Amino acid sequence: MSGNSYSVENGHPALGKLEDGTKLRHKYRRGDQAGEIIKTTVREGHVVYQNEKYSPTGAARQANLDATGKEYEVNGWRWWDYYNEGDEEWKQLKTLRGKEE
Repeated sequence: MSGNSYSVENGHPALGKLEDGTKLRHKYRRGDQAGEIIKTTVREGHVVYQNEKYSPTGAARQANLDATGKEYEVNGWRWWDYYNEGDEEWKQLKTLRGKEE
């Protein structure tokens, strides 16, 4: 297993860089959900959505299904933004991985 792999037991190493309780959000920019914001948090290297632990992509797929009623392939690292307390701004989750996808 590579160093950046997700496991249900240990979470994702990149998410482990965030403090428990770090805020995540997704803001819809178009379509029927335009302007709608989905919020959740990080805990122990997982995205916690509706009290369940997920990988970023698993949480994004479930949240998107709940919001739209349709299943879509989404990349959770691009879908979620996290609130960076130090910079006081929202940043795309993928920036934690240190590489562009």
